[in-house]
Amino acid sequence: MAQTLDFYIDVDAGSLLPQGAAASGILPELTRNDIYTLRTRLRQKDALGNLRDYDTTGVAVKFAIGNIDDGPSSGQFKLAINGVTSTAITYNSDESATALNIYTAVSNNVSTVTTYGLEEDSYILTATQSNTALSFSGDAFTLFPSSSVQISTRRNPTTGVNAQQIVKLRRSSAVYADSFSQSPTAGIISLTKVQDGSSSPVANETYRLVVGNDAEGGSFVLNYGANSTTGIPIGTTAVCFTEALTSVTGIGASNISVESGNSSGEYVISFVRGLGATNITTSLSLDASGVIFANFLQASVTMGTAELDELFAETGESTITPTLEIEVSETSKKKTVYQGAITVRRDLIQVGDAVPGAQASYYTKSEADAVFVEDASTGAAGSVDAANSKLKDTSATDSVDWQNRKLFDGSTEYLRWDNGLGFFGSSAVAKVIGY
Repeated sequence: MAQTLDFYIDVDAGSLLPQGAAASGILPELTRNDIYTLRTRLRQKDALGNLRDYDTTGVAVKFAIGNIDDGPSSGQFKLAINGVTSTAITYNSDESATALNIYTAVSNNVSTVTTYGLEEDSYILTATQSNTALSFSGDAFTLFPSSSVQISTRRNPTTGVNAQQIVKLRRSSAVYADSFSQSPTAGIISLTKVQDGSSSPVANETYRLVVGNDAEGGSFVLNYGANSTTGIPIGTTAVCFTEALTSVTGIGASNISVESGNSSGEYVISFVRGLGATNITTSLSLDASGVIFANFLQASVTMGTAELDELFAETGESTITPTLEIEVSETSKKKTVYQGAITVRRDLIQVGDAVPGAQASYYTKSEADAVFVEDASTGAAGSVDAANSKLKDTSATDSVDWQNRKLFDGSTEYLRWDNGLGFFGSSAVAKVIGY
């Protein structure tokens, strides 16, 4: 399912504002494999403490869900220094062991490898000589889960100073988006003719105007042919709307009716009285160039990645609470404007399965008939003659008369066991003595 989530963020406080997706104060749960349109609105307080839209010119937004600052759990990586690639360096959850593995692999170029303060899976590499630059790059190689090797400069070399580089091993985000663009405004305000005027059957020419929530200020104009209303403010009442239209040349007083629809920002405009029941040839059109729209940056993500599945596999749970992080980059400076937990469900319905369990099975009529021997008094092959207590073989020649304890070949009796055992040929044979 596709959904749209709006995030209102106070960039100074680094917090979600209670609007949009977080109107209730908390973010909604996301569901694996769903598609989401993420709209981010950055807000900043002015000198008077009022929240205003942050200038997003030249701003890049990154959205990530996962264990943001976690490192990998296993695998190997490589470092290339001054164009020479190291052997594979084994990752170890013991950071001291990993630091030693790094040093062993690149000791020709660095004098020490130490952990970087309290940052997990981060290391400082110090060059062997002062005033010597190091050219670094990293290769995540077989790190698992999917990870990256992030390299940054801690200290530039100069006379008596050895260059230092920071190497961070970071697990890739489970869900990531960085292709944010300006949210489109087309269609936020729309004017549609819903009915032509007619004298027979009687019908008034009617339009429907919808003003979406993203239209937050300014005004719009309605044009009636070459004549226009004055600017109609966003959020105006139906009464003010009517007054603006009746003042337009060609419409006149009392010839227009404006009613508020069932939804906020919806209006129904009808030509009535002097212009009622008439097919109006002069068109009514909209000019929304004076409207101020909410400033959103948006991107689309699919909650269906191998990295997200890995998070579910690691916990063994049907619901996980990874971290959501939103980062803003401007003129090469990065700032995390929000970081907090978000709930992701494996499935919309956690209990049960779309495939039903095994159910009771039943024979079809043909299957049931095949299980039984046919009851046919006509003596059909392979049947039971229940009326005469006889069983026919498949040739319909030999039969057993179980009522009279006799075995027949056609109509000839060959064996009887009703009172002892008797054998018969073409004629009866005497009873065998002792039977």
